[in-house]
Amino acid sequence: LPRRKGEAWRLRKFLASFGAEVLLVDRAHDIRIGTLAVLGTRTALVSRYNHFRAKPPEDLLIRVAYGLALRELVFLTASARRRVLAEVPFMRRVRPATIYEGIDVNRFHPCECTAAPFPRSPDLGCEPFVLAVGALSGEKRYDFLFDALSRLGEDAEVISFGVIHLDE
Repeated sequence: LPRRKGEAWRLRKFLASFGAEVLLVDRAHDIRIGTLAVLGTRTALVSRYNHFRAKPPEDLLIRVAYGLALRELVFLTASARRRVLAEVPFMRRVRPATIYEGIDVNRFHPCECTAAPFPRSPDLGCEPFVLAVGALSGEKRYDFLFDALSRLGEDAEVISFGVIHLDE
């Protein structure tokens, strides 16, 4: 839903009309809005922990979420789970789970015939290159990529930087 006044109320109405049993959120803003939308309903609020700041958010509405609304907190790594739950005690009120992201390497694997033409693209040349794909947001941690490229010194050359919007 677009951010504007009444966002939680609109989400609450949508969840009711849809008959939603679970609302899965992954950002602090979504936890806050989701909490307001599901309080007093049967809709479960589940958070996929996706905060890569030095410390998780601890404002009042986040604390209310962990005390009253969230039913489960899903981490992507065991190390993030240990670190966060050790640093922020109120988050231990919610049942934690770790669900590792991954791929089925038997189904998804390099295909030489499909990949072969890619490096021969006129814009890429013949030198090794790095390709990064994703939303330009803090949790994607592009700062690590930029730091690594800067450490290569003069050997690194950034050819272009672009944003492509795909319409579904």
